[in-house]
Amino acid sequence: MEPEDTENLWGFIPLSVFIGLTSLSMHEHMWPDDQPWPTSDSLQDLRIFLSTSYHRRVSEQTGGIFQLGIDQGPWHVPALKRLTLASILCTYTPHAHERRRTSLLVAADDIRLFLLQQLAPSPPQTLHLEHITLYEPSQSNTVRALHDLVQEITTSESETVELLPHYHGHMGMHVRTSFEIDFS
Repeated sequence: MEPEDTENLWGFIPLSVFIGLTSLSMHEHMWPDDQPWPTSDSLQDLRIFLSTSYHRRVSEQTGGIFQLGIDQGPWHVPALKRLTLASILCTYTPHAHERRRTSLLVAADDIRLFLLQQLAPSPPQTLHLEHITLYEPSQSNTVRALHDLVQEITTSESETVELLPHYHGHMGMHVRTSFEIDFS
């Protein structure tokens, strides 16, 4: 099933972009919950920034990729080799003027269900968890079930946060305030 708007996703990304797309990094709140993704036959590397927290400067509470329904069906990404889930939660130390990444605690079963329900025809070969800590012990049944879905699970814990361009300045009305706060 393709998006209702036959020309654009979210009203501003041409669907033709998805034809040859091999790598995509996106905020989890950009995952469409009201329309399906266009098929992306060439996508090999998908990175999703997670920030499922309530921002005190934002009046709306926004759910993330683990609260999605299954009505729209999975995103067809047959060439997907690697999925990275990356926490972009940070703590700020005023006296040191630095931001440090904070690990996000995620249930292994939430990740497993996301892989099964939102990506098709099969989960990626590699699941990379960047500043993500699994809630359950490593030998639990839920962690083992997650390992059974993918060939490899890797992790990394970088202290710094990448300096990302100010997308909100270029995308204007298309970006909600929560994205602006996460990437600033």
